[in-house]
Amino acid sequence: MSKPADFIQKWREQGHQFHPPTTSEAIKLVFSRLGMAATQDILEFYLECDGMSDCGAGLVRFWPLAEIEANAQYTNEFGVLFADFFLESELFRIKPKDEYSVQVYSDCFDGDKPRLVSQSLGEFMRKIDIDNLQGN
Repeated sequence: MSKPADFIQKWREQGHQFHPPTTSEAIKLVFSRLGMAATQDILEFYLECDGMSDCGAGLVRFWPLAEIEANAQYTNEFGVLFADFFLESELFRIKPKDEYSVQVYSDCFDGDKPRLVSQSLGEFMRKIDIDNLQGN
């Protein structure tokens, strides 16, 4: 399992709540406003769901497009904010790697540079699944 849609389905079956999906036009519009292409894995994710309201998958909350756009002022060379861990104690950024996938960075806003945590959205979701959801 490595596709975002696979993890969303699995986590839904475990009772995690996701917003209804959005459209490819909406996804592309938001990311273009942020100066970034909507990669294939981002499209796949948001065509399955428009993020979450509450922490769910491993205490990570994936943000709806409106929240990503509302935090546009925090976009930098490491990408756009798109998720948080445990009530924003750690934030995550996505940055296009190629037309198919993004790299995911952890940003604690502690003065250090964000650190690379995965080479794709699917890999990031797999790490969440393995590290945080094993007993659920």
